[in-house]
This record gives sequence, C-alpha cells and structure tokens, in this order.
Amino acid sequence: MKYTLAQNRWYGEQPVEITLPDNWNVQFLSSGGDAYPALTREELKKRFQYAVGTKPIRELAKGHKQVAIVFDDLTRATPTQPIAEVLLEELLAAGIQKENIRFICGLGLHGAHMRNDFVRKLGEKIVREYAVFNHNPYESCVEVGVTPKGVKIEINAEFMSCDLRIGIGGLVPHPLNGFGGGGKLIMPGVASAHTIYGTHLAKVQNISAPGKNPLSGSGNLSDDHFRSEVEACAKAAGLDFKIDALLNTRCEMYDIVMGDPIEAYYEGVKRAEGKYGVKLDGKKKVVIANANAKASEANIALFTGMMALEPTGGDLVLVDFTPGQCVHYGCGPMGDAAGGKTYNGVKERPGLIKRLIVYSPYPDYTSALWFCKPEQLIWAETWEEVMAVISDNGAETTAGIFSDATLQFIEQQ
Repeated sequence: MKYTLAQNRWYGEQPVEITLPDNWNVQFLSSGGDAYPALTREELKKRFQYAVGTKPIRELAKGHKQVAIVFDDLTRATPTQPIAEVLLEELLAAGIQKENIRFICGLGLHGAHMRNDFVRKLGEKIVREYAVFNHNPYESCVEVGVTPKGVKIEINAEFMSCDLRIGIGGLVPHPLNGFGGGGKLIMPGVASAHTIYGTHLAKVQNISAPGKNPLSGSGNLSDDHFRSEVEACAKAAGLDFKIDALLNTRCEMYDIVMGDPIEAYYEGVKRAEGKYGVKLDGKKKVVIANANAKASEANIALFTGMMALEPTGGDLVLVDFTPGQCVHYGCGPMGDAAGGKTYNGVKERPGLIKRLIVYSPYPDYTSALWFCKPEQLIWAETWEEVMAVISDNGAETTAGIFSDATLQFIEQQ
C-alpha cells in the first residue's frame, strides 16, 4: 500500500511516497485540520477586516509612525509571505510610510538567517524592498519589566523603538505552552538570552526528567505557569497586534486569527480544538513519524511517534528531508564540552525504540546527536533501505503513520 507524505516544506514542497506491505495493519494518522483547504488570497484579505479584542489593523495603524513586524523562522511552517503581503497593503493604506516598516526574524536562541532564508519566508519582493533583520538575543535588548516569577524581561531594542508592534506566527501544538502562538513570538522570539533562560530553564528540566516524554504537554493547556510568563512578556513588550495561522499537516493555512495577542490566542485555541490531535486504534509495532512543519526540530516527531509504540517497544522511522537540524544555542549539541544552559547532553536511544531509522537524503553525524548517540540509529537514504530493516516484522504487523508528527499530538482516550 502506498502513502504520500508532505515533505520539503522550505525546499521545494516535494512530497515523499512510501510503501508498506499489504499484509500489515496500517493506521494512517491524519488530523482534523486536514479536512480543510487552504485559505485563498481573497479569503485571507477578508479576514483582515476583523480582529479579536481590538480594531482591525488598518484602523489600529492610523497615526502610528514606526512599525516593527516580528515573524517566525524556518523552524516553523507559517506561510509568512502571503500574510505579510496583505498586512503591508493594510499598513500602507493606513498611511504608514514604506521606509518606516521593518521586519525582525524572531529567532530566540536559534541560529541567524541569511538572505535566501528570508526569501523563503517573506518572498523576494519584500526582501528587496523592506529592511529585514535577525534578532540578536545577546546584544541590544532593553529591560521592559519583570515576569510573575521575577525574571527580568529584556526585549529587542529595535522592536521596542517602534510605536506599532506586530507579530506573524502560527498556532500549533507546543510542549511547554500547550499551543504555540500568541506571545511566544515575543518570548523567546525577540527576548534576550537572560530572559529566555530565566523563563525556560526549570520547565525544560522538568519535562526532560528521566522517565518523562517531553512532548506530553503538547495540546494541553492545564499547566499555565509557563504560559503566564509568556503572556507577561508580550504585555511588557507592548505587542499591539498578533496574527496566528492554523495549519493542516500539508502546511496549508486553513484558518487564521488576529487581534489582541492574548484574546486572539485563546480564540485560536478554541478553533484548534479537534484539528491537531489524533486517536490511535491501538499501540503499534512500527511507527512512521513524518517531520515536515518543524523538520529542523525533528526530535519533536521522534517523541510524538514514540508515544504510539507498543509497551514492549518497536521500530520508529523518522522521515525528514530537510538538510540538517536547527542551530540552537540553548539546547543544541555544540561539542563534548560545550552547550547552552538547557542542553542535556547526548541521550541514549529511548528504550521503547528498538530500532531508530532516519529516512533522509542528508545523513550527518551532528544531526544524529539531537536524537541519540549516532551509533544507535540507522540512516536510510532510500525507502528500499528502510524496508530492508523493518520488513522482518512480518505479516499482520501493526503500523502507524503520522502525516506530520511535528504538528500532531495523541489525544487521551
């Protein structure tokens, strides 16, 4: 049986076909959002006529002089270009001068982008005609307040110098926050390293503790301690208007919410109900975890997929056609004697995963360090190589395929 997986989100949008034996019991795990088509340009423009908890952006922008637009980086699948194009139309119609608009890539502690990266996110025309900057978490951040837990809030100085502050991001599952979106584009997006560590460290250590799956909080809003820190940062930074896209596992924007950063966020969470979760019809001996929307943070797919394995364990195939993993100065591998404050070292392959196969045309030693010790995984550059490993599971094998395990979470049943 053949299955098609969306892949190459920022590198050509080329899907990948895989085949599993006809005598296997396969469950293809799509999400509720997959039933919805992408918004058209006209539908998107109509959405800008309404806002949650504040005025529509054209009306809100009148009388302002300097505009900062923060957008997320290539670790996120947000279709920033069409959103930014309509947003610019609205700002210019409100009387904002073109030369007074700048874009800031909300990198947090991720590696800086170059021109070709900005073009992927914003399109050639915007990069040619507008200033586009990287956020620097180590310099040029100004103190604007304190979080409920007493962490100093330090935010990008260029962002704070503007009198209209806008964010473009996505509302998708997130292990620390339940759902990303809202104020998370500000913290960590344009916050200082001090603020990021101060708000993240305890939470990251908690979810990374032995015996815990770090993805267990995805889609779950019950723990609001971290989210209250995020919201305090967004308020202190004076984020005026937030735009969040809701995505299906084809990385299409099927819905969008915008307005007051906090009110619009919770409206978006309501709309996200039933759109990202999946229900298993039973645990699996083999799991295929596709990683596309957050392909450069593919360990998200690994931990999501692992939760679908049988209690006695099984094989996990990670599908990832992105050339390499994210540069992350906080928790990424930087060597045997180096790493950020949230880096926990190279892990053993989780015991539940009997064999970890990474199906990718870009095998590299350093990317493997995100998943486990490199000698504990198998790289496969073709699907035939994958099947050569997992076909020994035999007839009636139970298998699950996540259409995009970086955007999905398993619903409690």
